[in-house]
Amino acid sequence: GYTGVYDGKAHSITVSGTKDGDTVEYSTDGTTWSTTNPAYTDVTAAEGVKVLYRVSRANYTTLEGADRYATVTITKNTFDPDKNPDGAADVSAKLTDDSFVYDGNSVDIVTDGGLTVKIGDVTLASTDYVVTGDVKETVKGEYSITIKPSESNKNFKTTDNEITLTWKITPATITGVTAEGYTGVYDGKAHSITVSGT
Repeated sequence: GYTGVYDGKAHSITVSGTKDGDTVEYSTDGTTWSTTNPAYTDVTAAEGVKVLYRVSRANYTTLEGADRYATVTITKNTFDPDKNPDGAADVSAKLTDDSFVYDGNSVDIVTDGGLTVKIGDVTLASTDYVVTGDVKETVKGEYSITIKPSESNKNFKTTDNEITLTWKITPATITGVTAEGYTGVYDGKAHSITVSGT
């Protein structure tokens, strides 16, 4: 069977000891059988999912019975790697771009920053988590966002469980400004430079 922490991948039972030509069938209710080995990705009930199997071989009695089964058990993961059992797949969050130059437009860090949340090498759907904090900002400054499992996602623990990322908007550089001085013969009047492009 299989017992492990949710890692975003599909898991099934493994039947060993068969030979070429054998037919292996699987069932979860003991009535409906299929040669397709059922696979499970999401967290299961605490007792796991019992998968029955039977093996048919020409000229042999079919190997079957209520005791011919294995279980697939998947438990909840967490967004905090420090709280995971050894060997569990860790969740990571990354921004493709975490620094923007002020241009007067609002920055949505989730879309503009290319936020990606993964468990191991599997990318989580945006419905699997929620992003709070400084998600949309316009003016220069240093900001942070918090990523945690969504309430609807049953594959993760939802308490005391989050990832924080920082990002920033830096000041823009003023361009196009020029200054013109004054050169002339004394005329008793006041003269100064002229700044244009502001």
